[in-house]
Amino acid sequence: MRALLFALALVALPAAAQTDASVIPASAPGWLAMAPAVAQSRAEQKVMLVHAYAVWCGWCERMDRETYTDSTVQAYVAEHFVATRIDLENQTEIPFFEHTMTMAALGRAFGVAGTPTTVFVGPDGQPITKIAGFRDAPTLLLVMQYVNGGTYETESFQQYLDRINGVTPEVRFNVPDVTAG
Repeated sequence: MRALLFALALVALPAAAQTDASVIPASAPGWLAMAPAVAQSRAEQKVMLVHAYAVWCGWCERMDRETYTDSTVQAYVAEHFVATRIDLENQTEIPFFEHTMTMAALGRAFGVAGTPTTVFVGPDGQPITKIAGFRDAPTLLLVMQYVNGGTYETESFQQYLDRINGVTPEVRFNVPDVTAG
C-alpha cells in the first residue's frame, strides 16, 4: 500500500508543478482582448504585438514573468504597439479584422509552429513578421525596434543587428580558421 501511495505521489507531482501561462502577472502589460486590440490598431495605425502561448508552456510563462514585466519593454510596447495574446490551443472564436476564427486557427494562420511566438501584425491585419521562442527583454526590445522602425521592409534582422553593432561583411566573413593545425 505504501509503495502504491508513493507511486501515485510521483505521478501527481509533475502535474502539480506544471505552469499555467494563462495566468498573467499583475505587472504585465495591459493585454487587450482581440476585438479591442484590432480596433485600437486600426484607429491609431499601430502594429499589434500578439503573444502566442499555450497554457502548459513553461517558456511562455517565463516570458510573461520576466520579459513582458520588464519596465523598458512595457514602456516601448505601450508607446509603439497594441498588445494582445492568443492561446494556441483555445477553440474560442474571436474576431480578427474581417474574420472570425478560433484562437488556435489564428495561430495556424500566422504560421505559428511553437510556443511562445511573438507575432507582429500591421493595422491592416497582415502579419509583418514573427519570432519564435523565449526572448529576454533586451532581445525583444531589439526586435520591437526593428519592427517599429519599418526596417523589416529593407533588411533582414541579421543585417539590422550587424548595422547597429557595426559589423561589416568584411568582419563577418573574415573569420580565422581555428581548425588549422
